[in-house]
Amino acid sequence: MATYFFCIDESGDFNIFDSGKNSFAIGVLTKSTSAELKKAYESVGLSLPKSSQDEKEAKREKNKYRDFIKNNLDPIKQALINDGIEIYVSEGKPVLASNQQHWWVLAVASVIRDLFKNRTFAEKDELHIKIDYRNHTVWGQKGMSQNERIENSIFLAYHELLKAQLNSLVAELDKPQNIKTYLAFEHDTSSYFVNFADLTGVLYNAKKIDDSRVKKCICSDTFFNENLSPETNPNIALTLILQRVLQGCINAEEIKMLPNFFAELAKSKEAYTQAWEEIDTFMQVNLQKRGQENIMPKLAPLQSYFCDEIKINRQDKQNKPLLSTKTRAEIIYRLLGFETHNGAIKPSFSKEYCIDILDKGDEQHLIRKWEIHLKNCYNFAQIEFNAYDFGAVENDFLKLWENSGLVVASWPITPCMK
Repeated sequence: MATYFFCIDESGDFNIFDSGKNSFAIGVLTKSTSAELKKAYESVGLSLPKSSQDEKEAKREKNKYRDFIKNNLDPIKQALINDGIEIYVSEGKPVLASNQQHWWVLAVASVIRDLFKNRTFAEKDELHIKIDYRNHTVWGQKGMSQNERIENSIFLAYHELLKAQLNSLVAELDKPQNIKTYLAFEHDTSSYFVNFADLTGVLYNAKKIDDSRVKKCICSDTFFNENLSPETNPNIALTLILQRVLQGCINAEEIKMLPNFFAELAKSKEAYTQAWEEIDTFMQVNLQKRGQENIMPKLAPLQSYFCDEIKINRQDKQNKPLLSTKTRAEIIYRLLGFETHNGAIKPSFSKEYCIDILDKGDEQHLIRKWEIHLKNCYNFAQIEFNAYDFGAVENDFLKLWENSGLVVASWPITPCMK
């Protein structure tokens, strides 16, 4: 029987509006005990950072600790990064993430998932998963000391929820191997395990660890099997539905809940717009995979629900559309794009419908309207091509050629163009 420790920390702020390159979870598998790690730390003159009730004092100690690490990266690497450890790093951003916490938990789940995928444990082995507490700035607790944050009931309750969610994932992953697993949150000022993960993350960011030592864990491939019901938060429900579509395990009853979830989301313009941005990204990313994966049949059940929802053109209490003309038109372009690749011979939106949106909507810039119209025309031409109506394709493009001359003629002529 062997005892392993899987030490996990984070790097970056997991801002869902960023590219995803600078935020990741890092997991380090080791057999070293806390006492052995302490000895390795002491061999290079390093100790755990001191905690303090005083925020300024804590910041000074942390800066002092960071400066020491920055000036001793090579000795620290030599003392800690030995052949007996395995390093796992989450890579990229989930296609579906509703907030920072959601991205973070999927990143942590991805390194845990890939650990079980790559490592075969013996039946009576023990695995202790040690995770650093979430960064306090995510919780808006900047003015609180470390001890106050950890003693804060809401902060602790949140970590208990995370623990339950991650334990359910571990239980599922552990079924084939049947080992003893223990999961706990610890702080890097008191735990050599999570501090070890933190140091490994620093070395990784400083490019002191060879890529051949690191197992990359694709964050967008990680999902949780949570219950879905009409009472589920609509943001979470939408994400779960899209995840299950990718997994190929969605059922018809779950998809039928979409109109109700859209109605709930429409109570907030911001939530409704964000939901459609999430859907647009989801469709764009997965249509790009159509050549590598059997993705089209998975996406097909969603199409009619998305098209029906866009046609509703939901409005706020002042009778103003929740989606801008540009957003609505871009989504229609994406949905028509799906139909072109799925072999449709009749579009879900007519040419007249798409032109009417541009004519009556809030988009005033002529060139942007023309660009959107052109993109839709390409989709309509492909659908006519799917139906072997080559004459219609030719006629449509002749009209486009004539009208493009009128649009170009309306442009202001600058001296450099004369």
